[in-house]
Amino acid sequence: MPVEFNVTLQDRPGTLARLGQMLGEAAVNIEAIQGMSREGHGFIHFVPRDPQQAARVLDAAGIGYSQREVLIVKVINTASPQCCGRSGSPKRRSPRSSRTAGMVLTPMSAAFQAAA
Repeated sequence: MPVEFNVTLQDRPGTLARLGQMLGEAAVNIEAIQGMSREGHGFIHFVPRDPQQAARVLDAAGIGYSQREVLIVKVINTASPQCCGRSGSPKRRSPRSSRTAGMVLTPMSAAFQAAA
């Protein structure tokens, strides 16, 4: 099952880039990432393809983290140009040209969706 890592970094220019560089140099591919900043800190959530290698990189760098299992769902984007605020006539796409987007479901978001 995929694993999401949660790290807290200082909210300074280049901090996220350094994290990405460390992971990239260790050949850790990031499947999904989300981040936000608040009160001088950056809160980063990411899903690596190789969780064990990502943990080794973070441990070696002295970066604290938490992790949890998540569910990744691929969603087909079949939106027409009109629904996205573009003008003009809608174009039909063949099923092969549809784009996909990923979504990471955490226990909290899954519980929220079940309640809706």
